Amino acid sequence: MKKRNKIILLIISHSVIAAIFFSLALLTRISKDSYGLIENSNKMLNDMALISRYSAFVDVQRHNDYPNGYKEALLLFSKALDQSKELNSPMFSKKAYFVDKAMVNERLSKLAHEAGDSKQADQYMTKAQEFCKQSGWSDCSEEHLAKVSEIIEKNSLFARKPEGT
Repeated sequence: MKKRNKIILLIISHSVIAAIFFSLALLTRISKDSYGLIENSNKMLNDMALISRYSAFVDVQRHNDYPNGYKEALLLFSKALDQSKELNSPMFSKKAYFVDKAMVNERLSKLAHEAGDSKQADQYMTKAQEFCKQSGWSDCSEEHLAKVSEIIEKNSLFARKPEGT
């Protein structure tokens, strides 16, 4: 084999090997990016399912284990909201987070008031109003928050409806 042909063969073989390594590196990079995307999507879906589950749990407990089970469910829901906030998902809405936290704290305030613990009730209401302000609502009065909470509870999926409706 002539020297010229050997050089051409060497260049071609090195080019093929370089192309193979480049392709493998590119596929590995795409695979890692895809894995990260899939992993983040999976976390987001799990988080959304968790929030939905705890939201339903709050409704069920309000109607079946009031006030102790209801309070426990509200506290669990609040923790689930905090966990979802940490995910930094593009689907996460800070406004929805603040509204949900305001409603949770308004309901906890109501429970504490019913239990005769006015100091705890005031602390929860203060938190509710702070979260409400962060949501951008213009009316964060105690009366308005109680009214909104009442409307939500009346329209709950698990609310007891009068017979015949």
